[in-house]
Amino acid sequence: MNRRDFLKWNLKAIAFSLLGPKFSWGIPKRERSVVVAVKGEIREALEAGIKELNGMAFIRPESRVLIKPNISFRNSPDMATTTTPGVVRALVDLISRQKPRSIKVVDNTLTDPEACMQNTGIREALKGTSAELSVVKERRGFHKVTIKGEAVEEVELMKEVLESDLLIPVPIAKHHSSAGVSLSMKGMMGLIYDRSSFHYRYDLHTAIVDLAAYLKPPLVVIDMTKALTTNGPSGPGEVAWLNTIVVSNDMVAADAYVVKKVRWYGREIEPFRVKHIEIAHKRGVGVGNLKDVEIIEKTI
Repeated sequence: MNRRDFLKWNLKAIAFSLLGPKFSWGIPKRERSVVVAVKGEIREALEAGIKELNGMAFIRPESRVLIKPNISFRNSPDMATTTTPGVVRALVDLISRQKPRSIKVVDNTLTDPEACMQNTGIREALKGTSAELSVVKERRGFHKVTIKGEAVEEVELMKEVLESDLLIPVPIAKHHSSAGVSLSMKGMMGLIYDRSSFHYRYDLHTAIVDLAAYLKPPLVVIDMTKALTTNGPSGPGEVAWLNTIVVSNDMVAADAYVVKKVRWYGREIEPFRVKHIEIAHKRGVGVGNLKDVEIIEKTI
């Protein structure tokens, strides 16, 4: 990195530290948290869900859109350890209609990047689109920002996040041996350099909420076409086929809804049994009590 680039990234990091992320610009505000769950074919379900949240008109020609799926493992999509490639493709196509400046699909994988992009089907799914797919693992692809959380003071965040106007998490619904579940909040760990530090340096659940509170993306898509209900995050485990897309303006509400709807290890659990959902609700990051959430369920 030359001196000019160094100064540029430091200025961006300072702006993020002082002002926080700018991902909320342009998105119509709702008076309350809304979760839309649509059962049906992926494209139609996703479009119907987005429409319930006022559509994609907020994406402008100058928008730089960052999509964060889960492609951490070099497993086939049927194992439900990674986001269904058809969900990511459908989202890219929907966003492309608005002709944004750029669409990037990124993750920091836990295993070999090339194998992850290939075996998950994500590379093939994005062929013919304008989306740029990448896995960022080298330290030079991250920049330190101050987030001032309850546990995490600062974190090395992916530079693509600093350059984006809209962040859209698109996780698969799955069990996680340490966090209970891996959904939109837990998935944000794929945007930092040292994700293992959340496990050994901090209380994991508090750290998850610290990062989620800092980023707080205003649009979340959860792939509930299937769910890994046991032995996550890497599997193999039991897979429930649910054929549902969940869209929300509140990542805490979205995660709470999915926790409630999926049978984990063959049983139902309440959202606040997942510690980071309870913490996020208490801290006002989002709404984890589903009684206070507008829930729209459709079948198409």
